[in-house]
Amino acid sequence: MKLQPPSRLRISANERFKSRAGDWLTIGLIGAVLAHGGLFAFSPDLHAADVERPAVAPLVLHRPPAIDLPAAPQEIDRPPTPRVAAAVLDEQEGPYRFIPPGPARPEALPLPRPGARPEDRLSYVPRDREPLLRNRGVLLRELQDRYPPMLREAGIGGTVRLYVYISETGEVEKTVLQRSSGQPILDRAAEEVARKAEFTPALNREEPVGVWILLPMSFDVR
Repeated sequence: MKLQPPSRLRISANERFKSRAGDWLTIGLIGAVLAHGGLFAFSPDLHAADVERPAVAPLVLHRPPAIDLPAAPQEIDRPPTPRVAAAVLDEQEGPYRFIPPGPARPEALPLPRPGARPEDRLSYVPRDREPLLRNRGVLLRELQDRYPPMLREAGIGGTVRLYVYISETGEVEKTVLQRSSGQPILDRAAEEVARKAEFTPALNREEPVGVWILLPMSFDVR
């Protein structure tokens, strides 16, 4: 018959290992202390090596090559103000004359009837200032262009007298033949030129008014 110890006296291998672990830890610590003490006691002295810092390469700046700058430009003189010669057209030169217009006086034209418009019929309109022609040169050139070469070469000319109605804005609205040149073709040319005339309006007490005037045009052969 085999005898076994009671259960409280039986100890497992794991418990035995745990009970001895504390002893082994103590022994390990003591050995580590002794090993480090011997290492420092018998090892040669250790010193940090004197290591020099590497030399830093200097920063070199190179100047750009010198550039010869051109001299500053000289100040240019302002051009002189151009002189424009005024084109003066002399009515007496050449075979074309534009006789300055004249006012239609009361003795030449009747006064307008009450309520009638002066442009409806020839009448005298009172005014303080006569209209003034503004484009004399244009009319001279028109007379030259409309003078029939056949009549000019034949030495045929004449003066056309027209009644011209000038509105409050200075525009020619109507023409009435007052005296013929004796040549219907010249009369028609004068009426066409007269319609291109431009005037400053007549004034009556500083107010523009429409008026009739006499406008002579001459086709002369010299």
